[in-house]
Amino acid sequence: DDTLALGRGFPSFEPVGNHVRFLRNGPLSHGSSVLSTHVRLVQDVRYMDHLSTEGLENGLVNILANIDLASIELKFLRKLLDAEDHRASITALKPNSRTSAVKCGRICQSLADRGFVEYDSEICRFTLSAPGRMLLSLQTTSLPVTPDELKLLRACRGPMTPDKLGNCVPVNMRSHLISGLVERKLLKVIKRTITEVRLTETGKAALVRQFW
Repeated sequence: DDTLALGRGFPSFEPVGNHVRFLRNGPLSHGSSVLSTHVRLVQDVRYMDHLSTEGLENGLVNILANIDLASIELKFLRKLLDAEDHRASITALKPNSRTSAVKCGRICQSLADRGFVEYDSEICRFTLSAPGRMLLSLQTTSLPVTPDELKLLRACRGPMTPDKLGNCVPVNMRSHLISGLVERKLLKVIKRTITEVRLTETGKAALVRQFW
């Protein structure tokens, strides 16, 4: 009998060619975490690398070990789906109150890497690059930067945040000036912060597959 049971809370399954077929409906329980969705768990899961019963069991255990992350990602996507025009500030997309801003950013990045979301970000920490330092050392009045860009470069003293620039450049021009200097390799980005997130058509399709 090739049907396998991974223990209480896990679905039984059987190898079907190069697929695994789940034999039990309902939520998956893994330790204290539960993936509770509307999706029926009677489905095929492609697992190409291991065709033996033992290999299939080991492979499925590895898949189930990532349930926490998948559950959090689904909550993130559902919040985005419910947002107006399917876009929202990342601070409004925390899967739960215990999710840190750092973890929320990682979730967003992981989903973006797979094409489920797109996002805008802003540079929140930067420093002079080697070319930027070299430019400031040039003994000439004909530098390839604007007066405001030069003021910004001269204001950099080690790692900087936009607010540390003070009044050396207009506040409403900071982001544009910093981005332009980064593109020209005169500033180096230390950290970016995700601001707005948008659900892509791929993300919508993924939710349809999961819940319907």
